[in-house]
Amino acid sequence: MDKNIKILIPEALPEWTDRIHNGPMKAVWNRETEDLPTLELTPPQRGLKSEFIDGAWYWVVGCEKCLGTSNGWDYFVCDEHNVCVDCQTHRSEIVGSAWGTREGFRCSPCQTALDQKLKREALEKVASNDYDEWDYKHNDEIVCPHCGTSYEPDEPRDGKETCDICGAANMS
Repeated sequence: MDKNIKILIPEALPEWTDRIHNGPMKAVWNRETEDLPTLELTPPQRGLKSEFIDGAWYWVVGCEKCLGTSNGWDYFVCDEHNVCVDCQTHRSEIVGSAWGTREGFRCSPCQTALDQKLKREALEKVASNDYDEWDYKHNDEIVCPHCGTSYEPDEPRDGKETCDICGAANMS
């Protein structure tokens, strides 16, 4: 996407300052203002966002990958960069779920392959170590006795944890 795109939005008046982005595909003006009309617009293409520049509203490039400023978890993504981080399949062509990642998204087949790889590595790691059951009991963190993965629980434990990596159940 050309970084210098700047398209005037004539429908949005310059005095309208109450603007939010309602998802990456919609800009809304005056949603919270009762004395002005609400205006909802969709940008002419993916990856554009509305900005107030020199006294007028414009659609400008919001895709941080195009701008070279991406730090991950980008909100505005253009069509060119809306692809799986592993296989580069465009989002419009994927079947099944898309898994969000810091760099974009991962398609379901790539996520399944990654999960299987992590499980295999975790099980190989444990197979190479001696097992002492007391290393896995009464800790602040949950440690899987099968693969050695550890993490802090989000909720109080009920003794029925399932490992996210290897799938083992009833960790303590």
